[in-house]
Amino acid sequence: MERPAMPTGTQNVKSATRGALECASRLGIKSVAFPGMGTGVGGLNLEEAAEAMVGEIKRHIDSGTPLKKIILVGFNADLAHAFESSLQKRTLK
Repeated sequence: MERPAMPTGTQNVKSATRGALECASRLGIKSVAFPGMGTGVGGLNLEEAAEAMVGEIKRHIDSGTPLKKIILVGFNADLAHAFESSLQKRTLK
């Protein structure tokens, strides 16, 4: 988001996910947790947000990240299902 409480898009979610993962790796952090970014006031569809986030996580894992644990927080059943569905498509579950 450019400012708090603004609508956002999948490119911003991808960028934020990528940035957080890269920062955690640089700092030697071993685990990180993500909420459904963009799914609240950002107004993104849960499935679109999950796909954007999981896609960036997959790319990061494939790059050889030192992260040992990446947690996706589904604060409700619909978001948890969106994360699970996206993970299953990429066999990351």
